[in-house]
Amino acid sequence: MNNKRLTTQILLGAVLVLLLLLAGPVTAQDPGVVIIGGNSIYHGGYLPIDISGFTFTQMAPGTVSSASLAAFDIAVLNVGSYQMACTTNTLSSTQKSDLVDFVAGGKKLIIYDSECVPGPDYSWLPFPFKTANPGAQGAYGTLTIVEENTLSSAISTDPYYIDAAHLGSNTDAVGDMNVMTTYDPNWCLDMSGTNVLQVTGPVHTYAKYPAGTDMGLVIYNGLDLDQMSNYNYGNQLRKIWAQELQQPVNPSNLPCGFTVVGITLEPATAGPNCVGDEHTVMATLTDLLGSPQEGIEVTFTVTVGPNAGVSGTCAANADCTSDANGEVSFTYTGDGGDGLDEIKACFINEAGEEVCSQPVSKKWEVCTIPVAFDVKPGSCPNPFNVTKKGVLPVALVGTEMFDVTQVDPGTIRLTTNPATVEGVMPLRWKLEDAALPYERYLDKVLDRFSCLEYGDDQLDGYLDLTLKFSGPEVAAMIGPSTDGTVMPLYLTGNLFAEYGGTEILGEDIVWLLVN
Repeated sequence: MNNKRLTTQILLGAVLVLLLLLAGPVTAQDPGVVIIGGNSIYHGGYLPIDISGFTFTQMAPGTVSSASLAAFDIAVLNVGSYQMACTTNTLSSTQKSDLVDFVAGGKKLIIYDSECVPGPDYSWLPFPFKTANPGAQGAYGTLTIVEENTLSSAISTDPYYIDAAHLGSNTDAVGDMNVMTTYDPNWCLDMSGTNVLQVTGPVHTYAKYPAGTDMGLVIYNGLDLDQMSNYNYGNQLRKIWAQELQQPVNPSNLPCGFTVVGITLEPATAGPNCVGDEHTVMATLTDLLGSPQEGIEVTFTVTVGPNAGVSGTCAANADCTSDANGEVSFTYTGDGGDGLDEIKACFINEAGEEVCSQPVSKKWEVCTIPVAFDVKPGSCPNPFNVTKKGVLPVALVGTEMFDVTQVDPGTIRLTTNPATVEGVMPLRWKLEDAALPYERYLDKVLDRFSCLEYGDDQLDGYLDLTLKFSGPEVAAMIGPSTDGTVMPLYLTGNLFAEYGGTEILGEDIVWLLVN
């Protein structure tokens, strides 16, 4: 390479480095926000589009489609805009479906309907609702932060703090707000309040979609926004808007500690657990301001699944009424087999209407219970002469944690491989205290002294299931043998059906003799 060409390449490299330094560090692209209908509001106010960290695009309702939404992370449905004209019927059924699919894809939809009268139609949403809308009254009201989360907080030192008292007494954002009047239990309550119509209900809510996941997120904001532009009075409205935009999604990690129906059931999902175990759910009852409701009777129902219709017990109040914390739990035994249970909790409100929680789920599976199994109880090692007739005595060992009377003896088999060999049936069995457990129950060290020697005076008082197996049948199952071979034998079986039918598995080491 000649010196002139080398000098040119060095200069070009230096220029490129300089340009990169001037450009600064590469940053991730700001989340894209599309505002359907535009950011202006027909009855006054607007949605600020100068929120740092976001790129805003305004979209005419007629252009909404899955393709036009694909480039965005957040969609804002400004129902109160000039173009939407306070009706969701501006959108076709296909466009509404595209918005729902947008959320299902792990994205966020924020709905505003400031001062729309009458309330818009939200029956097309996955979780439909209606609202009480006073319109432009210029009235004051009361607002309560119900749940501490990343959308709002009532704690003044919290970075998500919203001054609810200021909004209620210094702006008409609360008096003129739209509140939910019919509820779907999938809506989670963030803020609640009372408007000029003296209707108390949820005004700032969120729902995770699809139900049972934390992928997509829908936020509803019914506050009046006509004072959003007033810096002295509208700064809290602006902060709510900013925190809605900043709220993470997929997952949101929002707690959903309160639902708009006044009853929350937890945990939302549980399991898998072994068939025959117990499961407990907790219902919490609150009013629309988030205060606990005591003395309300709750009905718990396993609606579908292997344990559908099962009965259970309630606590702390056995009559299934809520305690001073608004809580009551329900416990049942999942002995119906494997599968997925759905559970709901309901109460009767003051209007005589049944109000139910969102359904929660519990996964059950048939498990294998490790058990203590002793060949030739009391002996160590455990010699077995494969050439002799007679019986091979074994014991299924009972312990404080394992009741052998729950085992169906007719299902028990002695096998060399529980996965592939069906095994030998016992000739007879008996319940008696005859053995002691030897840890560990499975995966024992392959040594003829991996066992425990004991006498009758050392027994523990727990019932054991002693069984006798045909020696020749066991020898035939083992097959050709070499004298002195050390090998495992396995005991398999099942609990009785009333105890869930769960499989059991035990292991012990035998020392084969061929003479």
